[in-house]
Amino acid sequence: MASASSDQSLMATGAFVAIVGPSGAGKDSVINATRVLLRDCPGVHFTRRVITRVPDVTEDSEHVDADVFASMAQAGAFALQWTAHGLCYGVPRCVDQQVQRGGCVVVNISRSVIGDVRARYQRACIVLIDAPPQVRSVRLAARSRESAQDAALRLAREAPVEHADINFIIENSGALEVAAARLATIIRDQLSLIR
Repeated sequence: MASASSDQSLMATGAFVAIVGPSGAGKDSVINATRVLLRDCPGVHFTRRVITRVPDVTEDSEHVDADVFASMAQAGAFALQWTAHGLCYGVPRCVDQQVQRGGCVVVNISRSVIGDVRARYQRACIVLIDAPPQVRSVRLAARSRESAQDAALRLAREAPVEHADINFIIENSGALEVAAARLATIIRDQLSLIR
């Protein structure tokens, strides 16, 4: 659940680019490749999430245990937070200041908080990164975070994406560079709308 802002005008200056998609679609890989492409682009902020999971080399995230996460949440440290697959995720509140200052924040979120993002940030852009189930299955197996059976269950229980909630779709079953270039273009376009 996200914390609501009492002053929506404070969130109207910059942009919030939310990356969503099913497990194994390659969201973190695309984000990491895009970060390299935009490394010299001022005003773009790739945000590290806080997660109650052991560190993973594929994610640029801060990893904490459940007690620390709960303390952070109680102290108001998160602009957005949710639970998924038995884990807690949080987006640090610093994103609010980055948006208020006219920046473009980019962060991987859960589809369950798209409504919270749209309510909180006037310039919210939702980007779906997707790939066919067979591609996602191979990727989930390769990253070895869970057993093959758990990965299969995860794929089976994922709800279809409501495309009405999505501004852009990036198909990530081919070359990573192609998907990253598309995301970089979307982010640059959002940044140009701010200025």
